[in-house]
Amino acid sequence: MWDPGGTRGTSSFVLPSGWMTRIGNANSVADLQAIADDLAERIGFGSVTYTQHLPQDPDRVPLFFTRYPDDWVEHYSGNHFGAVDPVIRLAKLGRPFCWRDIPDRYQGDDGRHVLNEARDFGIIDGFCVPVLGGPVIGALNALPVGSAREREEALRYGVESLVALGHLVHERARLLTMRQARDIVAALTPVESEMVQRLMTGLSEDQVVGAMRLGEGEFRRLLGSVMGKLGATDPHQLRARTALLGLADAP
Repeated sequence: MWDPGGTRGTSSFVLPSGWMTRIGNANSVADLQAIADDLAERIGFGSVTYTQHLPQDPDRVPLFFTRYPDDWVEHYSGNHFGAVDPVIRLAKLGRPFCWRDIPDRYQGDDGRHVLNEARDFGIIDGFCVPVLGGPVIGALNALPVGSAREREEALRYGVESLVALGHLVHERARLLTMRQARDIVAALTPVESEMVQRLMTGLSEDQVVGAMRLGEGEFRRLLGSVMGKLGATDPHQLRARTALLGLADAP
């Protein structure tokens, strides 16, 4: 029989004093991850993952940090699960939810397959805290830990704290992203910056070549340089990262 009082008591699912200051002082992604891990563990959650992505390009998921197994991350990416992941689909609404409560209309056969595959890697009963900010969706996902009873308690009593944690992690990640964007803008040459701006207006590569009066070889060299500076592996990822970093609006 379910004990409403639980085994930990509801007070143990409250984030400790000073937790917001700790996140605000995170000066790198690694710092932010370590702090988020520690705080989530205090309220019964682990495997903390934070991502940012564009709603129109869900398969391109810039990963800030994760505690998911490496083989799952590789499996997820290699099978392009981002395009059919029901967690991402429902996150677009911007409301926190438990994975087990995802309505059927957001799953479909492909989405159920993703969740079933995740179970095989021990990834189950997660809770998602999505945050909408302009064209970007930030999402913090975490898994309840411990025995079955402890996991249920975390999902009952700890989600309010997890939602607060997710929102603050998102804001700090956004500021770190802006800092990264400033560094990238400083590293781009004027010609590279112009090329990025033109690509982000929707021009094709051939149109950019014509508009900038570049030779094909020169364009490829510039494109490779920009992709390297943004850590992109192909032009699609370049556009996604450019939009996420706000470089299309940078002077």
